[in-house]
Order: sequence, then structure tokens, then C-alpha cells
Amino acid sequence: DVQLFVCTASLDPIRLRSLFFFFSCAGVLYVACALLPPTNYDALEYHLAVPEAWLKEHSWVSFPLNVYAWFPMSVELLYLWGLALGDSPTTTVINLYFAVSCAVAVWSLGRRRGGGETGWLAVLLFVSSGLVMRLVVQADIDLGVCFYSLLALLAYVYWYEGGGNRLLARSRVPPPSSRGR
Repeated sequence: DVQLFVCTASLDPIRLRSLFFFFSCAGVLYVACALLPPTNYDALEYHLAVPEAWLKEHSWVSFPLNVYAWFPMSVELLYLWGLALGDSPTTTVINLYFAVSCAVAVWSLGRRRGGGETGWLAVLLFVSSGLVMRLVVQADIDLGVCFYSLLALLAYVYWYEGGGNRLLARSRVPPPSSRGR
């Protein structure tokens, strides 16, 4: 019998309060960062520029001199909805949604395998990663791909624990918006 990772942890009330304080501060910082417009090269070059050109022309537009524009647009199509609302900070709010959804998936996986405290500690590790904060500020595809990959992993774990063949099929075929480069 193959065991997936299993660990247990317990938190006393003082640690729980400090964990709540950390999540509150991190949440405020994440929301503040998500309201900033994206400034990284990738977002300005093609993650947002290509969908924005599509919106302006109301159709598909060719970019013969931009090799990045020929990459498959997956999560960028979700950014199209944010750009249609009128400004680019909406796309970083979409990224914040992906980060929160990833944190929920990490919590669910940790809770499922090791209990509630383990789930919260897993979320703490995920949220405290500097890379996650950096990705929230950018309009990039990484958090979208992470979210859909975590969903596939969760479907596989639920299937492994006796969830049925439908979950196994769902874990093998990711949705189109998760297929990055």
C-alpha cells in the first residue's frame, strides 16, 4: 500500500492567534499589491498587450514581429475579461483570486492528508513564499497554472482515497486555461 505524505501537527491558542495575525497582515498586503498595475516585462509585452489589442480591434490580431504573441493564450484569455472592464489592475486582482484559490487548494490537501493544523501550516508556507507575492503583482500565467495543477492533484488524491473513476479522469485532463507554455 503506497502512502502519500502524512504528517500531524498541533497548534496551541497562542500560535493560532499569531497565525491569524500573520494571515490578516498578509491578506492586507496581498490586496494592496493586487491593486497596483502590472509592471513586469512579460505582462506588458504579451500577457496583456495581446488581449488588449484583440479588445481594441474586436477580433484576432496578428503580431508578426512579436514571437511571444504566438504562444498559446490560456490564462491571458481570463485577463481579457479584466481588460474589458477598463484597466490593467483588474488583471492583478484576477491573479490574487488565483493565489487565494491556490491557498484553499493547499489547505484542502494538507487538511485531507494530515488534519486541520497541517492544512493551515501548509497555507502558511505557501502564502509566506516571496514568489507568490511577486506573482500576485504580475499579470502572469504562473498562479493560474499552479491553481489548475493543484486541482488536478486534489482530484487524483481524492480518487486515490476511493473517490471513483470520474475524479481520475478529471485529474488527467486539465482545463484549457491551465495549459501554459
